Amino acid sequence: MELPYADGSLVMTVVVPDDLAAFERKLDANLFDQITSTLRDTSVDLTLPRFKIETKTELSPALEALGMPLAFEPDKADFSGITTQERLFISAVVHQANIAVDEKGTEASAATAVVMAAAATTAPRQMVTLHVDRPFVFAVRDVNTGAMLFLGRVVDPSA
Repeated sequence: MELPYADGSLVMTVVVPDDLAAFERKLDANLFDQITSTLRDTSVDLTLPRFKIETKTELSPALEALGMPLAFEPDKADFSGITTQERLFISAVVHQANIAVDEKGTEASAATAVVMAAAATTAPRQMVTLHVDRPFVFAVRDVNTGAMLFLGRVVDPSA
């Protein structure tokens, strides 16, 4: 099921699988595209629980693995374009995403913080009824690009 937002450029897609764990194991971009391509415009008698999810992730290991390890090394990082007063390096990269859904709509935000530190001298239409009363997956997507802005799951909708 998809809920369009006010201007139509964003939608929330809700998938209620019979087995959440099995569904998540096979979920990829192709499966999600298959699901959304089969959706049809119809009226829905929808019951969706309110939910609020906050998540925080440390991205430094992933960024290092993607090819920027020097930025995290106090003796090798070069941020002289920012300051020459002291030698800087990245000590942490934290990403936080929040989403809250209730009867008034959806409020979502995301932010990424890069924590810099000074290097020390030593390094360390048919009516359909959908009552979402079991675990589900949701995504907030850009309609034009298909980009997923938020992807999450609710394991206990009664909580």
